[in-house]
Order: sequence, then C-alpha cells, then structure tokens
Amino acid sequence: MPQEFEKDVQAAIDQGKKVTAIKLLREHRGLGLREAKESIDGCATAIDSPTDNTGSKKTIINSVVLALIGFAIYKIFVEPS
Repeated sequence: MPQEFEKDVQAAIDQGKKVTAIKLLREHRGLGLREAKESIDGCATAIDSPTDNTGSKKTIINSVVLALIGFAIYKIFVEPS
C-alpha cells in the first residue's frame, strides 16, 4: 500500500468521512463495498478506542491523582494527628 494512499485514507477516517475512506480503499485495493466498509469500520473503531499511548498515559495520571486525593482525605479525616 503506497504511503500517500495510507495518509489519504487515515485523513478521511480522522475527519469522519467514512464514505470517502471506503471509496479510496475500493479504488486502490479493488475490494467490494462490504469488505471496504468492514475494513474502514474496523479502523475507525481501533482509532476511537483508548489503547494508544496517549490514552493510557492519561489514565495512569488520572489514577495517580485520584489516589493522592484519596490519601489526603484519609489523612485529614480518618487518621487524627
């Protein structure tokens, strides 16, 4: 798959233009409508899921902040000085 073709399909998916992405995939791969749609739907689902590094880093940071807040509440209200 040529690099430029991949960029065009990815850009269409990112912009929410699934029909354009399907058309590009059909043109360059010679796929049928159903196969191209399933492929694009699979890519869009993978992109929307929080499995990339950015999403997991945000999840870890949020968990650490939540743990610190919980610890502070415990120290202030539960464990008297």
